Amino acid sequence: TLRGARTTAPRHAPFHPISDMHQLPSVLVVSFSLLSPAPRAPWRRTPPAAAAVMAEPERLVDDGGVLKRQLCAAPTGGRTPEFGAVVKILYTCGFENGTLIDAKHRAEPFQFQLNAGIVVDGLERGVESMVEGERAQFTCSPEWAYGAVEAGDLLPAESTLVYEVELLEWRGGAAGGPS
Repeated sequence: TLRGARTTAPRHAPFHPISDMHQLPSVLVVSFSLLSPAPRAPWRRTPPAAAAVMAEPERLVDDGGVLKRQLCAAPTGGRTPEFGAVVKILYTCGFENGTLIDAKHRAEPFQFQLNAGIVVDGLERGVESMVEGERAQFTCSPEWAYGAVEAGDLLPAESTLVYEVELLEWRGGAAGGPS
């Protein structure tokens, strides 16, 4: 061996992918990000580029208490559910700061009948505005969510809730509903 040459490999601290990312050459960073895409929820089937189809939220009620932001464009030619239809959705529910309070039905479909008082009014109005295959986010003011009701530390009274919903299918219902 050469005089002064090392006979063992230098010891380095273990590489931490997040905090040590700035130490990698930019070409390697790009390759790293292409090889390991961020994990995604199984029900989110649309690419991130389609994440903000509708720039401004649509008001679903006159008082502005239910706002709809389309996340995945509705298929063309689709119809909205009829009055009393049975709908099947995937959804999450959380607060405006992003904290989820209900993610049970993110992967397990939830089925209910519209106009039967099963879900909060804001979610019902939102689902009524969707077509099969559409994904949307609904922001419901307290009047259109649970109002003054609280559930311990989980749901404070007068909470604004944000639902992210995908309408999987609907069936039945009475065309037109009550006048």
